[in-house]
Amino acid sequence: MTAPTRDAVPVVRLSSFYLFYYAALGAFTPYWSLFLTSRGMSVTAISVMMGIWYATRIVAPTTWTSLAATSPRPIFWLRLGCVLTLLTFCAFLLPLPQPWLYPAMVAFCFFYNAVMPQFESITLTHLGSDSHRYGLIRVWGSLGFIAVVMLFGWIIEGHDGAGNAHLLPWLMLPLFGLLTASGFANHYARGLQRSDGDASGFWQIVRKPQVLAFFLAAFMEQLSFGPYYTFFSVYMDHHGYATSTLGLLWTIGVVFEVGVFFTIGRFFRRYDASWMLLIALL
Repeated sequence: MTAPTRDAVPVVRLSSFYLFYYAALGAFTPYWSLFLTSRGMSVTAISVMMGIWYATRIVAPTTWTSLAATSPRPIFWLRLGCVLTLLTFCAFLLPLPQPWLYPAMVAFCFFYNAVMPQFESITLTHLGSDSHRYGLIRVWGSLGFIAVVMLFGWIIEGHDGAGNAHLLPWLMLPLFGLLTASGFANHYARGLQRSDGDASGFWQIVRKPQVLAFFLAAFMEQLSFGPYYTFFSVYMDHHGYATSTLGLLWTIGVVFEVGVFFTIGRFFRRYDASWMLLIALL
């Protein structure tokens, strides 16, 4: 009796989702605060808006993946999340009064943050024991991020500077349309074995000291990113830097990220992941 053969990994389809998701993030992360400034929002208001982004990153992934895990058609939730991301983002195309931007931000950020963790599980179901190939798929997200950061910076500057960042939602809209199309093109690996899981076993794992230490490290890392992601672009703009220069500065870090994705597989095969995390944090 022969073992069932595993389907070839759909590299192009998987890579396309990362490409469009992180391309949109490449517009959002550096330039969204400039867009909010162009809408007349104060520094405090921008802080609240970007706080919504991080708050939904806590709630949305768990909520959405839980719904998918208990569904007979989990792929439905990925596609629904992509559609709702696109629809809720359209609110920023409208001349909404400032108070209405807050609920629009909550809805958009919730769905945008919800879809990627589920898609990560889809990627891993296709890779199986070849998880070391993950970096070569995920790297397309970083390439999309770089391309959009550079291109959008040039476009915004080409319209007389960051004061015309009100164009940003119109520039981002096609990216969310392509992300939605990619969501409908992807699916879980065939023959996936689903289980109901064991909640008590999950909490036993979470309470392990090494797991708690990992969560603490991740928390502190994200805490350090908050001011940078929120105000770096505003800071550079106030000091007279061109938007294209701002895009270049954002790109530098992601270029190193691309290098990591191309080489990380061999490091994981040779070294313990905990040591690699410690070195990266240092």
